[in-house]
Amino acid sequence: SIFFFEDAREWRAFYAVLGWLAGNTDPGAVIASSSPHLVWLHTRRKAVLPPFEPEPREAQRLLDSVPDDYVVVDALRFVDVSQRYARPAIEAHPELWECAYRQQDGPLAIYHRKQ
Repeated sequence: SIFFFEDAREWRAFYAVLGWLAGNTDPGAVIASSSPHLVWLHTRRKAVLPPFEPEPREAQRLLDSVPDDYVVVDALRFVDVSQRYARPAIEAHPELWECAYRQQDGPLAIYHRKQ
């Protein structure tokens, strides 16, 4: 079915992001992702779920409390945590986040906390 192929494309993109994270982040980095278990397994970086908070200001406060160094905004369908919660927080606070990686032909992006 077409759904299967779309899912496979999204997962391939996500695994490409894992490779980018492994090669481009400090070993002490903390990464928010809808699949923190896979981030840990493939990068050995600390990983957490983004906060399940719809209000961007509160979501940002929660991201700050970890504090997260990177936030992965993916297109995985099994859970829309990053699109529903993380993206609005990042977009509401451009003074705090910069895009470090963007999928060329899709919505997937990695944001890095500005210093």
